[in-house]
Amino acid sequence: MKKIIVFGLGTLLVLNTTSCNTYRSLDNATSISQLAGNTFVQNIAKRLMKDVGNMLIQQGVSKALGGFNLKTPLTNILTTSQAIDGFKGLLSNSYKVPTNVVENNFSKFTNLSNVVGFLSNNAGIQF
Repeated sequence: MKKIIVFGLGTLLVLNTTSCNTYRSLDNATSISQLAGNTFVQNIAKRLMKDVGNMLIQQGVSKALGGFNLKTPLTNILTTSQAIDGFKGLLSNSYKVPTNVVENNFSKFTNLSNVVGFLSNNAGIQF
């Protein structure tokens, strides 16, 4: 009887501890913490979110900082042509992606999650 109780408690403990951190793919994640299963992608996402926030502050568009995440549409963040050009420059200069590659792929970016995926394949720097 004692073995059954110990086995049952052990099983509950294993089930509770393994279900705490569910892996989310980049396509399904809305926050950076949900990318903890892939530190490479998580590091890109952290840096991109920080860089975009700083870029918006420099451009005086800080009201957009009220809250954006990986699924926020780029059209909600990049509301002016200056912001769009600044963002393209950020990708080219800070992440060492050739300008023509950024230009050719920019129309495919619907949200920051798409940009993180793009940078994971095209960035010329290490994370």
